[in-house]
Amino acid sequence: MSREENVLNMQITIANTMKQEWNIDFYKVSELLDKYDLLPYIDTCYESYNSMGINGILQDLKSYMDAIERAANDEKFIVIGPTADENTVTIINAYKEELLATNYAEDVLDSLINELEPENLPKQYFFGTSAAIEKLRFKRNRREIVG
Repeated sequence: MSREENVLNMQITIANTMKQEWNIDFYKVSELLDKYDLLPYIDTCYESYNSMGINGILQDLKSYMDAIERAANDEKFIVIGPTADENTVTIINAYKEELLATNYAEDVLDSLINELEPENLPKQYFFGTSAAIEKLRFKRNRREIVG
């Protein structure tokens, strides 16, 4: 089977498991898939999900949805951080299972961040809400964040 077919099979399996494990109907599963844009997220995580059990996958999805909820509740949600390079995904995937197994233990996070060397990566800016975008002001052809 192609990767596309394998991803579709994984998405269907995860949707069925969400229904069973979270004791919700398919309407609610569909709402979650749409609200949190989970199908593309599952596609992005496909390779790492192949090495995880279904409980780890469901925990990752819950963590992802929780992060989106926290961000949506923050009116001025602005993230300034390093831009991922070709090594970033490889390094994160190497730590993903350990992070989940240790409930994101501080020492594991520190090791991951040290290995990523974010100080050597260029910065990127993410404005997660319209209130955050309103904080963006232009000053003499130079963008700066105010507030």
